[in-house]
Parts: sequence; structure tokens; C-alpha cells
Amino acid sequence: MDINYQDLIGHIFDGLYLVDKKRTIIYWNRSAERITGYTMDDVAGRACYENILVHVDTMGTGLCRRLCPLAATIKDGKPRDAELYLRHKDGHRVPVWVRTAQLKDSKGQVVGGAELFSDLSANNAIANKIEELERHRNRNRIAHLHAFHILQCLKFNARRQPVACHSQVSHRFDFDPDFDLDAFDRTRVLPLEVL
Repeated sequence: MDINYQDLIGHIFDGLYLVDKKRTIIYWNRSAERITGYTMDDVAGRACYENILVHVDTMGTGLCRRLCPLAATIKDGKPRDAELYLRHKDGHRVPVWVRTAQLKDSKGQVVGGAELFSDLSANNAIANKIEELERHRNRNRIAHLHAFHILQCLKFNARRQPVACHSQVSHRFDFDPDFDLDAFDRTRVLPLEVL
């Protein structure tokens, strides 16, 4: 069976680039173009550390010169993977999951390395949306708890003005987004004057 591997890796969903031992880019697939904004013409013949992608880790530490996972893999042969950020051609950061591998020729001699990277932008957007919905849900639960305490206040002291109960509850439960509602025991609700 005759397989065109060049065509296959050119169409995979993840970005892929290959470098020689000096980290000069020798191959750049279509997904790498889509994720980074750089074309093969933009990067071919340039070293990957020449301020093209400017990899940084999640703490913002630059990796291209001393801490490059691809350079380490080329040197010791150990595959690596990490969550990093790369700089898009337009200047914004793109979160990616990077995996590296050593490239060898038919004689087993190291000739370079490969970096496969997956765009995590959609995953991060989903995680941010979930976090936002959780904050919104907690605000709604706190508002529900707030109303519950006002009703308890009125129940324990029918003569108390609702405004007074409201002000005590507002002060006590100041809509703190870190308030742990799941740990709150509603069966032990006390009149507000005890709080």
C-alpha cells in the first residue's frame, strides 16, 4: 500500500511543525497555519525560537531559549507534553497543548524534532463560561437564602418591620460569591437577633 504521509499530516486537525537539530523549521502543516496565523512561507527556514511563536508557560515564563520542550526532546529523546501559550501572528495569546517527539533518520541518528499542538481556546472558553454560570448560580442561591432568612425573621417576630430584617440579612450575607451554600445547614436557621 502506497500512503502519502505528507498529505495525511497536512490535513490533521492539530498543528504540527518539524525542525532540524538546530531547530530550523522545515515543515509547517495547514492546522499550524490556522492556529497561529503564520503560513509556511512565514516560518520556513527560520528557527522556532526567533520570536515566531514566543512560547510561554501558564505562569508567563518564556520557554524558547532555555526551557524549550522541543529542544529538550531533541537532546534527550524523551517525549514531553505541556500546556503553553503561543503568540498568534495578530499578537494575541493562544492556549495550546504541546506534545514533542524526536525525529530520527533510517539509521537511527537524531535529525530534529516534531511539535504537535492542539488549540485549547474553545476548551478555555467553555471553562470560563462554566465558571461564570457557577458564579451566577451562587448569586441566585444566595438571593434565595436571603429571601428565606427574611421569611424566617418575619416568622419569629411578626412585629418586626421587613426593612429591618432585610438590612440585618443584607449585612450578614453580603452576597459573598465565596459563601459555601452547600455546607450551610438550613435546618439550624436562627432568628436574626441571635445572628
